[in-house]
Amino acid sequence: LKAEWQADTSEEVDVVWNMQLPREEDQLIPNADERTSWTIHPQSPFRMVWDIIAMLYLIFDFITIPLTPFEITHVVLLLLDRLSALFWTLDMVASSTTGIFIRGDLVMDVKKILKNYAQTWLVLDLLIMLPEWFMLIVNPSGAASSAVHSL
Repeated sequence: LKAEWQADTSEEVDVVWNMQLPREEDQLIPNADERTSWTIHPQSPFRMVWDIIAMLYLIFDFITIPLTPFEITHVVLLLLDRLSALFWTLDMVASSTTGIFIRGDLVMDVKKILKNYAQTWLVLDLLIMLPEWFMLIVNPSGAASSAVHSL
């Protein structure tokens, strides 16, 4: 019985160790017909840098939003607040033009990307950004975040 178990496991180990990792040329590459010049590959260096900037802005928002009752009006914070609103608005554009994976397949078709974005994040993004921009327009001298969060 012990010899059988060892034989079975050694075969399984051989199968696992002999698995080949996919080569770069085997990875799914979108057709030139399907991809337009302004769609972004979700694993491109640009998108990776964009996501890192988004994480930094999330950290900024996590720190500054709880401080809004104190109405800190430092010039740098006001500038970063406006840049944050601009970044998240541009992120809506970037998200609606970035390719998506559906059931493991990369989709770079603009109509499918826009449909997916509209069904997932668009409403939430608009609910967050429209009040932010409204308060920036109504109260340009104060921090938009503090005005929105004081509502």
